[in-house]
Amino acid sequence: MLNKRQMGNRLGVSSPTMTAWLERWPDFPVVERGTNGASYSFDPEAVFKFLAERREEEALSRSGRDEALMALQLTFAEILPDPPQAPGAGRKLSTKEEIDLWKLRDLKQKAAKESRALVIVAEVERLFENALVKLSRDAGTFIRRLGQQERWPDAQIRSVEARFAEMQRKSVSDALATLESEPDDHERQLDLT
Repeated sequence: MLNKRQMGNRLGVSSPTMTAWLERWPDFPVVERGTNGASYSFDPEAVFKFLAERREEEALSRSGRDEALMALQLTFAEILPDPPQAPGAGRKLSTKEEIDLWKLRDLKQKAAKESRALVIVAEVERLFENALVKLSRDAGTFIRRLGQQERWPDAQIRSVEARFAEMQRKSVSDALATLESEPDDHERQLDLT
């Protein structure tokens, strides 16, 4: 058995990191919780196994989140298609006409941003990712704490967590399927050409 400082040294992390992990994961494997005058006690094998499982879960979560974000991302070319050809097929636009078209596109883009009809993809991705990560983490922590508070067996808590994770995956799949469907005629679309 190792105390908190020894366990942190074995893992190569600081004492505050160990404290943060204990708060982050209520199910962190602790043999004996520390109190005034008594130190924490950890089984290194159980801790290594637990952290390996968390690392694997986070990697799966991250890969699923990345796939979802990639599916949601609109490329700049999709938002701003090439300018339409001028009347008289095959006729090349003059330099002045090209500049005028690009100025018009810039004005439409600026107006769309100001009216919030056009957003910066990176900002939306960051906000969406942060919200999903926090929601997922908070929901998982809530389930674990509720189960512990209600004195559910650990197997039952894991079962509820697994069912909840499956429900989350289905919700993301359904949302992505909805986003991939063709827009209805009544849906508003921005034309920047």
